[in-house]
Order: sequence, then C-alpha cells, then structure tokens
Amino acid sequence: MRRSFVDTLRDLRSGEVLDQLDEHMQELVRAVQTTQAGGQITLTIIVAPTKGSSEAVVVKDAIKLKKPEIKSAGTLMFPTVEGNLQRSNPNQRDLPGITLASDNDTPARRTAGE
Repeated sequence: MRRSFVDTLRDLRSGEVLDQLDEHMQELVRAVQTTQAGGQITLTIIVAPTKGSSEAVVVKDAIKLKKPEIKSAGTLMFPTVEGNLQRSNPNQRDLPGITLASDNDTPARRTAGE
C-alpha cells in the first residue's frame, strides 16, 4: 500500500515539521498583508543512506521562510557644516510666528469622568 507524503511529513521530527510549517505560513500571510509584497516558504527534504545499513535511511528537513520586508521610505534630513544631520534646513530662515509642534507641547488627554 502506498503511503502519502503528508503522512511522512507527520512523522518527521515527531510532527515538529508540520507545526513549524504551520507557524511559518501564518507568519508569512501576516507579513504579506502588512507589506503587500510576496514571500515564500521552502521545504527541503534530504534522504540519505545510513552508514552500515542498507535497510534504513536518514531523512532530514530544512525549512526556510523568506518574508517580505517593509521598505523604509527614509527620512529627509539636512547636513550641517559640522557634519551633523537635522530635520530642518539650516539654510532656510524660520518664518516669524510659526513654531513646530512637539510631543511636549500637546496637552494631556483627559479620561472619561474628568
């Protein structure tokens, strides 16, 4: 009687191979949804003879997950004469009466009931 490949996968590392593939699949799907780019899971099965026995074989597996990466758009920064980087252009004058908002300038949020 012929045995299915999935049944053999269930036996590899006492079921850990299928568990790992399940985890990688979920991780890959989440990464694809986040990045809107593709990725892949590669399963390699290696079957090798055992030393000293022609009746048994050794089955090894290798699972590789290649997730899509979030691509950084970068941050626009301006170099200074000293070789530092800053967010504002050092060659552009500030407009009078206009200031940049920072986290320290925002009022604290009130919770319900205050």
